[in-house]
Amino acid sequence: MTVTLSEIYCNETALYLSMMIESEEVFPPVREQNGKPVIDILRSDISFSYREDFLSQGNYLDGKFLNSRTYVGILRINLEETKWNGEKADASIQIPENFTMSLKIHEITGHLPEDFTGKVPEKAACCEKDWKFRGEWDFTVEVTKDNTKTVTKELALTDENGMGICSVTKTPFEISLNLYDPEARYAAVVLDAEGNPLSPGGFVGSEGEYAIGEQDISTIYVYVCDAAEYMDELKGYYWSDTYKEQKKTKTFKELLDERALYQQAVQFDK
Repeated sequence: MTVTLSEIYCNETALYLSMMIESEEVFPPVREQNGKPVIDILRSDISFSYREDFLSQGNYLDGKFLNSRTYVGILRINLEETKWNGEKADASIQIPENFTMSLKIHEITGHLPEDFTGKVPEKAACCEKDWKFRGEWDFTVEVTKDNTKTVTKELALTDENGMGICSVTKTPFEISLNLYDPEARYAAVVLDAEGNPLSPGGFVGSEGEYAIGEQDISTIYVYVCDAAEYMDELKGYYWSDTYKEQKKTKTFKELLDERALYQQAVQFDK
């Protein structure tokens, strides 16, 4: 199995690596979540020239298969909420403009479909719910911080107590919301320019992070809904088996336009 890094992007909060994984054999079956294969890099060593005691919490890929032997995805490494030696990162730690990152991958994991009953290739260690390819894939790369591709826009999607969505930030790889909802009253929803929900994909971090992938985010539609109403009634409308037929009468966006507490369209340059 060959791993290739093709693109690197870093801002003040995260580092993104475009990664291609090529297998000599056909990949074993992989479960999908939100329409994307669930492949993780849970065992890796990461260090930076400005801070070597980085504690990796496990990293999840967001991507797709190009064919049965090739997977491409984005590895996101959170720099803002990173824990150092088990403690929350010191706010005084500044990310330099240029630094070196060392990445050693020990294991690539794929999660099997829930109804899978077959066999996986002998080279893949198989557990009850996943398969693993073990090895040593080592990289040392030079990183240059670039904030010019990060855009933040203030939003007016808060209640009288200031709870809701305060702003939205776009990078080349994700949309993230600045949420303030200590009482868990609300649910945030983001649709792309075509009215399709953005997916959290494989990114992990704070609530309100969405992978862009190949979706059109020249315009996004941001909604704040009552949390209970969204979970009990609205969310299932889009994900139901009958949505293709239902949207002929009412799209998910039209439903949210009617039922959301707050909403706002946000435009970004293509």
